[in-house]
Amino acid sequence: MPTVSVIMTVYNGERYLRAAIDSVLAQNGPIEFIVVNDGSQDGSEAIIQQYGTKIQYFFQPNQGQPTAQNQGIRLAKGRYITFLDADDLHHAEKTPMQVAYLEAHPEVDMVFGQVEQFISPELPLETKGKWHCPPGSAPGYLAAAGLFRRECFERVGLFNEKQRIGLFIEWYMRSCDGGLKSAVTADPVLKRRIHENNMGIREKNARFEYLQIVKSALARRSHAK
Repeated sequence: MPTVSVIMTVYNGERYLRAAIDSVLAQNGPIEFIVVNDGSQDGSEAIIQQYGTKIQYFFQPNQGQPTAQNQGIRLAKGRYITFLDADDLHHAEKTPMQVAYLEAHPEVDMVFGQVEQFISPELPLETKGKWHCPPGSAPGYLAAAGLFRRECFERVGLFNEKQRIGLFIEWYMRSCDGGLKSAVTADPVLKRRIHENNMGIREKNARFEYLQIVKSALARRSHAK
């Protein structure tokens, strides 16, 4: 099976980091595992270093997730690329299932699967009561739920380093405008952890950026006509 580069970025993520790393290392098939530490000031680095040569480790001063993910893409050597946040979990069969799909469908540039959301079990009841996770799974157009041919980033470009939230949505809309083809399967690929420090919760005041993403996409399409 061709090599898959898994890119994880972490910033002060020691709480769930070990579980996330273990979910990647449990994958079947050749994995190039790249972890970019975006200037963490907690115990993240010590946890990563415990895994030794199983991880290709890169440290950078804090510059934000887009810059860290782009650094991971530059380091990646695999034929395929995927991502994982330091608080989520990859399904054990994600890599072989998605590689098999792309190998069988050369006309498809990227493939997504199903995502299950769960409230982190160690949280106090009063915190858990703030959120509701729908049962079952749903199609996930997320970086961590996808597998991408490395040529996708050569054709579309890297992530927009000015984005605080909606990072993948902005890139995915550019990929659609560029004519890249995606597919989604019924396979479970990602468990997304809900907790008080999720990016969408922490950066809720920046949600206006989603509107800007849509405006930019409409402007590109208008210009292309």
